[in-house]
Amino acid sequence: MDVGSRRTLSAIITLSCDGKCRHCYIDSQPRGETPELSLETWKNVLDDFRSMGGEEFCTHGGEPLLYDGVGELIQHAHSIGLRTGIITNAIHLDDEFSQVLSACSTYALVSLDGPEENYTYIRQVDKLDIVISNVDHTISP
Repeated sequence: MDVGSRRTLSAIITLSCDGKCRHCYIDSQPRGETPELSLETWKNVLDDFRSMGGEEFCTHGGEPLLYDGVGELIQHAHSIGLRTGIITNAIHLDDEFSQVLSACSTYALVSLDGPEENYTYIRQVDKLDIVISNVDHTISP
């Protein structure tokens, strides 16, 4: 049996994040305070990756939903034949992006870190109720 690996580009598209998670290796910064590649540059990267046999694009950060144009970037990746994924804290998971996830068959990974006291301790933000609401709304529209 031939078990091959998928050619995946896992990309940190922003260092911006509204959490300060104890386990995170990113020195996250508030939105707009870190340099980022433009949307067009990321699209070119994806085009080149696909032309080299790339199969999957997974974005994370920081918090990728704080990157202006993340929905358009996911849509572009999907349109050129890449499987798409996102790792998010889901604080900013809104209806518009939920539609992108669905339209592009994008998988989303969300860390919840257990009950509220664990979540707040680990994430250093008190937003679990928002996250649960956003995830519930996304999976059962």
